Amino acid sequence: MRILFPTDFSAQAQSAYQYALQAAAHLNCKIDLVNVYYSELLEGSMLMLVYLEETKRAVLEKFEKEINAFAGADAEGIVERKTLHYSDTVASGIVSVAADYHSDLIVMSMKGRHTVMEQLLGSITTDTIALSPVPVLVIPEGSQYRPVRKIAYATNFEAGEAVAFAKLKAWKERFGAEVEIVHVTAGRPVDRERRKAAEGFLSTEFGEVVVIDHPSVADGLEAYLQGSKADLLAFFKPQRSFWKNLLHASESKDILRKANLPVLVVVGA
Repeated sequence: MRILFPTDFSAQAQSAYQYALQAAAHLNCKIDLVNVYYSELLEGSMLMLVYLEETKRAVLEKFEKEINAFAGADAEGIVERKTLHYSDTVASGIVSVAADYHSDLIVMSMKGRHTVMEQLLGSITTDTIALSPVPVLVIPEGSQYRPVRKIAYATNFEAGEAVAFAKLKAWKERFGAEVEIVHVTAGRPVDRERRKAAEGFLSTEFGEVVVIDHPSVADGLEAYLQGSKADLLAFFKPQRSFWKNLLHASESKDILRKANLPVLVVVGA
């Protein structure tokens, strides 16, 4: 399995990278590092070509120093590629490299929301999830790696979620973990037939569905996770347009922020 780890060389990225390194060693994976560089200086036509090339050389020299320092000595045998990628947006650049490298998983850090810059960086993570055709594992700030023994999968019985359940089963086997299915009502109507069919399948594959009656999905999951021994929270990502809109809603960003443990976003169709 190949992991793509995007980095901006921040302390938060380094913390998530340490998690990724240990996970890769545990799961026998390889890691590719990528730094996506975006600057108006490199896409405008106001600079003469010679200055543009000089700027690119300077960026590359800086990248080579920072990426080697970031990777560290512990990366030997695990990290295979270190890439500087130019893109019009960071999220699209990450997804492009993931496609080129046939990545099976993207691992990213999730920062707090205390400053304008942290809000921007947090949106890079959610934008990447919206665009990515492969699963994304989001590591909250300060998370310490521990083997995944229990996965909490949050479901809303979405159409097409059966595909995600099959992929979830593969992750369950990869981690050697048990799975607990959780549904937070949030006062929203659910198609009864779809729910009945989903619960029948889920009870066969993973056990009974835990239903939490709470007006907020984020707060309901947070309360559940406080009493759970889950090591990982997993979600289903439906079609891109729906998920992109969902992620930009404040409640959905709250879920990522309040989870306080790694979140795996599983791709549907």
